[in-house]
Amino acid sequence: MLVNVNFPAVDPDAVTGIAVVPHGLRKIGDVLEERLDPRGRTYFWIGTSRTEEAVQGTDTDVSAIAEGRITVTPLHLDLNHAAAIQSLRGAFAK
Repeated sequence: MLVNVNFPAVDPDAVTGIAVVPHGLRKIGDVLEERLDPRGRTYFWIGTSRTEEAVQGTDTDVSAIAEGRITVTPLHLDLNHAAAIQSLRGAFAK
């Protein structure tokens, strides 16, 4: 498990609390810029323009940060699909 902690961009006295919340979704932006890396290879940079209407969901890290709260979000990453492993083991056990 990883713990992600985010702090709102406000003065410490303006923080409204701490929220333990799930990870939310936020649209990064629509601006795509074609750039060159130091070796002259082309890559695309996704712009970081954000708007308040891009915030999705309530009671998530995104909404809590917008409300001035510090967020604590436990994250778990498992690339294995346990149910499919068991199902496929049964299918190929013959």
